[in-house]
Amino acid sequence: MIGNCKRLGLLPGVLYGLILCMKPVTTSPTPCLGCGNQTLIQSRDKAQLMESPAQELFMAYVFEQDLQSYDFICDEPVAWFPAKGMSKLPKMQMLKEIYRTLLNLGTAFVVMVEQQTALNPESSLLEKLNAAERSVKGLESNIFCYLCSKKAFSDKIFPSDMPSTADVYDQKREGCRVLKSYSEFIKEVFVGLKRISMQGSKKQRSRKLHKTALHSILSK
Repeated sequence: MIGNCKRLGLLPGVLYGLILCMKPVTTSPTPCLGCGNQTLIQSRDKAQLMESPAQELFMAYVFEQDLQSYDFICDEPVAWFPAKGMSKLPKMQMLKEIYRTLLNLGTAFVVMVEQQTALNPESSLLEKLNAAERSVKGLESNIFCYLCSKKAFSDKIFPSDMPSTADVYDQKREGCRVLKSYSEFIKEVFVGLKRISMQGSKKQRSRKLHKTALHSILSK
C-alpha cells in the first residue's frame, strides 16, 4: 500500500478489515500523507498487471466447474458492478466507483474461497482465487488512500449485500458471473487510470511551460 493510511478494525456492515484513514473519513485531517499522483500511476500499472490473471481465472473457473456448455450464464450482469463506460466518468466519481467495486470484490472472493474449499479443498482454483483477492485488496488500498488524501468522501462506503446460497449450482453460477464481470471491470479500471494519469501529465507539462515562459519574460 502507498502512503500512511492505517488498517483499523471492522466497521459495522463490513465483512473484513478496510484501509481507513480515520473515522469519519470526511473529518480526517492529515493521516493520508504520501498518496498523491504517484499512487494513481502505481495503481494504473497494477491494474494492467491484473488483466491477464483475471481472464485466466475466469477461464479456469469455467473449466473446473464444468460450465463450458453453460457459459452463457456467466454473461448475466452482477448488480454491484458499475455500468460500462465507467472509465469515462469524471476523475473522482470514477475513483469512488472503482473503490466501491473493489470493496465488493474483496468480499466476493472471500465467499468464493470458502465455497470452493468446501467443495474441493485440493482445487487449483483456490490459489488463483486467493491471489486475486490479494491483488484486489492491494489496489483497493491505494485507491482509498488517494481518495482519503483528497478528502473526496462525502459519506462512508460499505460493501453491498452478497447473496448466500447452499445450492452448489447457484454458487457456481454466481462465481462465474462475478469472475466474468471482474475480468471486464479490471480492463476498464486500467483504461480509466491511464486516462487520468495522462491528463495529469499534460497539466504538469503545461504548468512547466508556463513557468518557463514566465521566467523568460521576467528575466528580460
